[in-house]
Amino acid sequence: GAGSDHGPYVIPGYFKPKHEKKVLGIVEYVDWSVRQFLQKAAKEPWFDNTIFIFVADHGASIVKRYDLPLSYLHTPLIMYAPKILGIPRTITTLGSQLDIFPTVMGLLQLDYVNNTLGIDLFREARPYAISYADDKYAVLNSEYIYVSRENGVNSLYRYRTNDLKNYLDEKPDMASEMKIYGESMFQTAQWLRKRGLTREQSSFTMSTEH
Repeated sequence: GAGSDHGPYVIPGYFKPKHEKKVLGIVEYVDWSVRQFLQKAAKEPWFDNTIFIFVADHGASIVKRYDLPLSYLHTPLIMYAPKILGIPRTITTLGSQLDIFPTVMGLLQLDYVNNTLGIDLFREARPYAISYADDKYAVLNSEYIYVSRENGVNSLYRYRTNDLKNYLDEKPDMASEMKIYGESMFQTAQWLRKRGLTREQSSFTMSTEH
């Protein structure tokens, strides 16, 4: 089985990591465990018809340059299915955990009910990604991160260049659009949930036909 990078870190005695630090050793162990799992799965008759999804709930707060560390928001999303996906490729555009379900269903080429706020990452472009923690939320586009705080002190940073300058006054239109997007996402999610529209009775059906 695979391990977790949440403490306490438990590394079996039969595995000898190269790193002395446990926080790095456990990453080695998880990587090794995933390899072992996939090698065993490859011998099964269902392997060619299976899509393996590897994702994390959050990253590690390593570089705390902004209120919401980008290393905490940036998580892996790996889809592994050699016979289905073909040649490996890397997608560098914005994506969100919300997009996993629609993206997988698109790969399966089945009609489905999309009662989420996610998109199919292979067919659509996400203009923003949103995350929140404690008393603040963040909205990201391909270059900037907008941070909205409960105390009313908001910021707009150019994270692509690791800039600590607040561009809120210089780019008010961008900040306003990102703020509206964040608030709209939260309000829409609450509206759907209160009315039970996140369940199967939603009538918004997506077709995989081109």
